[in-house]
Amino acid sequence: MLYKCCDVFLLLLAVSFLLYTVIHMGVALYRKYRSVKFDDVIGQDHIITTVKNMIKSGNIPHAFLLTGPRGVGKTSVARLIACSVNKIDYKDLDSQVDIIEIDGASNRKIDEIREIREQVNIVPTSLKYKVYIVDEVHMLTREAFNALLKTLEEPPEHVIFILATTEFHKLPPTIISRCIRFHFKPISKEDITKHLTTIAQKEKINIDGSAIETIASHSDGSFRDGITLLENFRSFATKVSQDDVEHNLGIAKASIVQSIIDAINASDSKQVYSLIDSMQYNGVNYVSLANDLSSKFRNSLIENTNIIAKDKVIELMDGLLEVQSSTQPKQKLVIVLLGATVAKDTPKPKQNTPKKSETPTEIPPEIDESPAKEQPSEDKEQKSDKNDSIEEIWDATLKILKTEQNTIYAISRMGKIANFQDNSLTIEFKFPFHAKRMNDSKNKILVEKYLSNTANGQINVSFIVAGGPAEDKNIQNISNIFGHPEVLE
Repeated sequence: MLYKCCDVFLLLLAVSFLLYTVIHMGVALYRKYRSVKFDDVIGQDHIITTVKNMIKSGNIPHAFLLTGPRGVGKTSVARLIACSVNKIDYKDLDSQVDIIEIDGASNRKIDEIREIREQVNIVPTSLKYKVYIVDEVHMLTREAFNALLKTLEEPPEHVIFILATTEFHKLPPTIISRCIRFHFKPISKEDITKHLTTIAQKEKINIDGSAIETIASHSDGSFRDGITLLENFRSFATKVSQDDVEHNLGIAKASIVQSIIDAINASDSKQVYSLIDSMQYNGVNYVSLANDLSSKFRNSLIENTNIIAKDKVIELMDGLLEVQSSTQPKQKLVIVLLGATVAKDTPKPKQNTPKKSETPTEIPPEIDESPAKEQPSEDKEQKSDKNDSIEEIWDATLKILKTEQNTIYAISRMGKIANFQDNSLTIEFKFPFHAKRMNDSKNKILVEKYLSNTANGQINVSFIVAGGPAEDKNIQNISNIFGHPEVLE
């Protein structure tokens, strides 16, 4: 009998220890440090002040719409609103049946919304307001939105809806017009750094300040992402350094990023490929690297520091955006960066300039004296005059585009006159991206219109890539470096 009692006691002790571990050790840090009162919310003062005044004055709208990026406090504020309007403590939230949280991604069909419509007319069990918090509301189907609209138009006085979404543009205007909207801003790097430092101290995570700053920089303005990244180092036995953070998160060192930029400026294709390839063995995340490079280029444009040739920056940033969505980010990144290096080496065709036109005049004097041979020379001189004239017309057209069509001007100004004959103008670009954009029917028609108006006569225009089909040449140059790659569309 004594042995059986001991067994039961040991079993109860084990279960108690397991429950303690689950409750106290198994809670994610971002849930543990979620805001429990309005004053805990960081970086959204413009919203908190307004909401508190609404509740204090009793002018509470029947529908809130909380928009903004992920991890900035939308759901936390929604819960705080639900508690505040009902005058209950946050710790009692989970036990309230009158505060209902719904995941829009999981309950997106019309049947779930119809069920809500049937329940809203039932008065709250114990609270003043029945509050529905619908997270990721943009995931609802069109039929579900229509059903929800009926409820939002004339809700009972005891019901409040709080809708939250990261993709505001996907919501129907009819839903938006019936809600009071609050837009949440991304959290600043400084605020994230302070918050993570506080959490690290409370959780006894031994981590360098520079390491926390690196985590904050790669949190994309999200508290939740930053706290989740910090949690990776919760069990480190030694002090966490910046190198540990970069290695754990797959972040390329700043020196490597600068080396890639230097190789692009030097048109050193082999060095670019060597640097990218070596990162595979260091655990670098290629999407993160693409974002770091894009951030560098963007800052260089804003600050006008010219860390890379301006005619390459726009196309590079456009290509780097595609790395994130690519199924093969390494190969896509390599092709984008190598494309920037080989484009500089692409030979330009010789332009039809006046010097070329004058070449036939360099002939023996006895032939030059003949009247029959003088006529071609005059024709060439007339063509030179036309070329001079078309350059003036092109420059004047660019000035008009700059004031009236700034986007088209930004691309057009990178082109150069390749040929002008029979009222047909050919403009060449270094990069296929620019020629493709300008050959778009709407852009082409618009340029021809301004050209013709400036010249007081019809001028047709075509846009080409310097040296012909540059895409094939780029692929060949890439193949010479590392074999035959798979070309991503």
